[in-house]
Amino acid sequence: MSIPVPEFKSVMRQFATGITVLTVQAENRLYGLTVNTLTSVSLDPPLILVCIDRHTPMHTTLPLAGVFAVNILGAGQAYILNIAL
Repeated sequence: MSIPVPEFKSVMRQFATGITVLTVQAENRLYGLTVNTLTSVSLDPPLILVCIDRHTPMHTTLPLAGVFAVNILGAGQAYILNIAL
């Protein structure tokens, strides 16, 4: 499933910086990774860039999952990550 270009463009235009959580499901397990840098690479097709340390479980899990979700957190959602923004 892909995001329509107008929606992708609108989201990326409003997202200057912040905390995001990259999530996947693979091998009947859920994985999540806090990402503090997310960059738009292309509108057509909609592409983003995130950098993942090769020593994290997400580095090997993401290719297995094939799909992922990016969750953009608001200032009032810092408790989700147990951090203070």
